[in-house]
Amino acid sequence: MRFLQIVALGLLLMASSCGLFTRNNDMLVEGTLTCQVDGADWTGDFIAQALLSSTGADDVLTITGQQSDGNTQVQVILNPFTGPGTYTIVKGNFAETNMGRYTGRNPLTQTFTTMSGLGEGSIEITDFEADGKVKGSFSFTAVNAASGNAEVAITNGMIDLEVTEE
Repeated sequence: MRFLQIVALGLLLMASSCGLFTRNNDMLVEGTLTCQVDGADWTGDFIAQALLSSTGADDVLTITGQQSDGNTQVQVILNPFTGPGTYTIVKGNFAETNMGRYTGRNPLTQTFTTMSGLGEGSIEITDFEADGKVKGSFSFTAVNAASGNAEVAITNGMIDLEVTEE
């Protein structure tokens, strides 16, 4: 009996790796999120979402993308979010509440952030409708303080996502 269970598990694994069973990612990709990471094209093809939430007095817009290989993630947080306009990330401003983040394969050693004044950048929201769409562009330079202040450049970012309200 144990032998049959092992054979069945092996067949299931082979079928899923050959594409006979596929994951439906429609719930995770709600538009397009693209950029370049140190000059290489990047697309949030597994997760691409925009979430509008409230912290009480302020709205926060969180834009997140992840590649299907699970190795990399790009995130932009605008706090407070007040609608269309240009949001800056100021280097050296330790009270900065807007943030850009890039996470590589090992998040403990490859998380690059603009938080606490480490990096700088700009996010331009050109179109926004709550429970509708958000469109815009972004670029930022983020720092990995855990690895000797290594930097990553996120450029040519494009946002065209459905907005989910929390």
